Amino acid sequence: MQAKHVLLLGLVTALAVLGAFWALSNDDRDSAAAERGVFLPALAERLNDVTAVTLTKGDDSVTVQRLEGGWGVVERGGYPAKFESVKALLFGLSQLEVDAPRTKKPEHYAKLGVEDEGAGAASTRVVARAGDATLADVLIGTTTPAGREQTFNVRRRDEAQAWLVRGPRVDLATAPKAWMQTKVLEIDGKRVRSAKIEHPDGEVVRLERAARDSNTFRLQNLPPGRMEKHEGVGNAVATALSFFNLEDVRPASQVDFTAEPRAKTTIRTYDGLTVTIETAYVDAPEGGARQTWARLSAGFEEPPAAPDDADADADAVSTAEEVRALDERLQSWAFQIAEFKADALARRMDELLAEPEPEMEPEMDAEPAPGAEFPPEIVTPSGDALNDATAPDVPDPPPSDGR
Repeated sequence: MQAKHVLLLGLVTALAVLGAFWALSNDDRDSAAAERGVFLPALAERLNDVTAVTLTKGDDSVTVQRLEGGWGVVERGGYPAKFESVKALLFGLSQLEVDAPRTKKPEHYAKLGVEDEGAGAASTRVVARAGDATLADVLIGTTTPAGREQTFNVRRRDEAQAWLVRGPRVDLATAPKAWMQTKVLEIDGKRVRSAKIEHPDGEVVRLERAARDSNTFRLQNLPPGRMEKHEGVGNAVATALSFFNLEDVRPASQVDFTAEPRAKTTIRTYDGLTVTIETAYVDAPEGGARQTWARLSAGFEEPPAAPDDADADADAVSTAEEVRALDERLQSWAFQIAEFKADALARRMDELLAEPEPEMEPEMDAEPAPGAEFPPEIVTPSGDALNDATAPDVPDPPPSDGR
């Protein structure tokens, strides 16, 4: 009887141990399953609530913030950001899923690129906020392409554990330009009627389209006796706004356009739009090569009505609305532009002209015929030359006596 009690007690104990082991294993499996899910659940749940995202790598940092009317780049005074790029970044981060644990040891972080951000660090820190709430604060290290996706070594900044995660490819650039809307203007070159360049020293260059259906712009104020360097030499000036992109941007109040102005260029279209571009040299930061910055303003001039243009009034209303929209978008900003674009907008007259024809040398008097002799020139003691009319009579020599 006693043996049966001992056996029963042993069996109960074994079942209890197995039950505890099963429960512990189940908890581990549940925990592992949870870790294999979405890596940034708070961001995934509140993706549409994000108001700002900051990316930092080494000494470089950029913040894109939700502003009235869209997203803006904080480091550039809130200049409009590319919404599609911001959307792709936030959506991509919200889709990251855990593949496997990596390490908890800080001495191994650098190999994965997930060390704390700072000078010389390989990690990129990304912080997404909704107001004062932090939805994600993650250090992203080395990445590896995996088909249409990527694998990332990552670490939540307040945790020791690093992870291998998988998700869509994302842009982690920390340069402000990578997030800015770089296209400033795109005016169809076929709309352009004329261009005028005014230089600070008073020189003016005038260009006009040869005909409405022509692609050639001609100089209207050619100097007398001079010719254009080649047909269409001024086309780059007149069509400079076809693709007008920025290299950098600042609030207009931060750029001095009076210290070293380059030119004022006015582009006019057939439908009455005028765009004036003022350019100036500005010293680059940290002693680099000087840059050209531009500020733009739009206006409207009633165009001459074509005899068969029944839609002229509607076109004028449309252009006037375009002017208001352009001024609202452009008037607060100054743009650094590429030097080739700046050079086109500041062309000098001599750059558009062919070299002048060499002057013909005057014809020389005919040379004397072979054998012809000229009388020797007679020079007085004072050094004056005498001609035949003024030369003194010289006596003939005495006749020879034969000796």
